[in-house]
Amino acid sequence: MITTTDVLERTFESAVLLGGDIDESFRVLALTVEPDKTRRALLRTTADDAADPRWQLLCHPVSTVIANLQLPREKRILTFTTDEFADVLSAVGGGKLRRPIFGAPEPHADDWGPQVSFRAQSNAPDGRTARARFSTRSDDTAFDLFVRCDVFEVRDATGDVIATTAGPNDSPG
Repeated sequence: MITTTDVLERTFESAVLLGGDIDESFRVLALTVEPDKTRRALLRTTADDAADPRWQLLCHPVSTVIANLQLPREKRILTFTTDEFADVLSAVGGGKLRRPIFGAPEPHADDWGPQVSFRAQSNAPDGRTARARFSTRSDDTAFDLFVRCDVFEVRDATGDVIATTAGPNDSPG
């Protein structure tokens, strides 16, 4: 089912970020989330996800990923590498996503402080039509993840595609 980022925004508002990973060679960012029960029906009308309510959000092809992990109490920004990406997302997992998510602008140099925690960019011509920012907050951490890509694809725990946004060469409907 082709959907819009407006529907994704409403579905993923307050979803719990559980973890994720990045594959730079395939230019895919994968996030594991658990949407709020009341918002799941915006994308899923017939399936029962009671056995495993996790969904995977795939962002592809990715041209830009920028992340920031801050320890506000210490006023410190922690940096990490691609190899540490999954561990960092697992560590910050459990927080609810904050709006706006889809269509959020790319952060400017000073938006997240004097440096960022992680940056990966591709010189490929694709992966530039859609944007999202995934932000969570806790007492100890502030985590922001920006991605620029062409397609957002949502899968259930069995791997079935629930929804996808139209790519740059597709038309919805």
